[in-house]
Amino acid sequence: FFRSPRRRIHRPAPQTPMGSEAIAPLYHVTTREKATAIQASGFQESDGILGSGVYLSKDISKARKYGDGTIIVVSVEVGRAKRIDRRGDPLQRAWRSQGFDTAWVPAGCSVAPSGLTITCVHDPARVRILSVHYPGGGGGGGRDKGTGSRSARALGHTGGGGGASTIG
Repeated sequence: FFRSPRRRIHRPAPQTPMGSEAIAPLYHVTTREKATAIQASGFQESDGILGSGVYLSKDISKARKYGDGTIIVVSVEVGRAKRIDRRGDPLQRAWRSQGFDTAWVPAGCSVAPSGLTITCVHDPARVRILSVHYPGGGGGGGRDKGTGSRSARALGHTGGGGGASTIG
């Protein structure tokens, strides 16, 4: 039998380690009222350090610094992603115009004042809600009716990101 030699195909290195697959969990922290609106109508874009989009974090400790502690756990269809790892990167706010769907800032670089990761997804339709967790005490008793979970701690994510969260 004749075997043809294998040809090596050169592919450019991806901008991120995760390609275009969906990743989870990522976290969006908000208020109880806004979480209700997001569940009813979906996420809306907001403006931030990476421009317009839905802002998320893989680091639950960062996410807890915002809102009233209501945590929306999501998965994201990443699409084409751009790593922004230095302040003043020409694509820091213009990545969408170059065909990227998601931008992310890795931990420990000068772009993120917190030193933690930032993820911005341009199209809210790429963000899928997995569950919503309310803070303990008053009202909902800290439980999400969809999951029966007490809090994000019950998910096993108490800091530093988690298992499948590879976006930064």
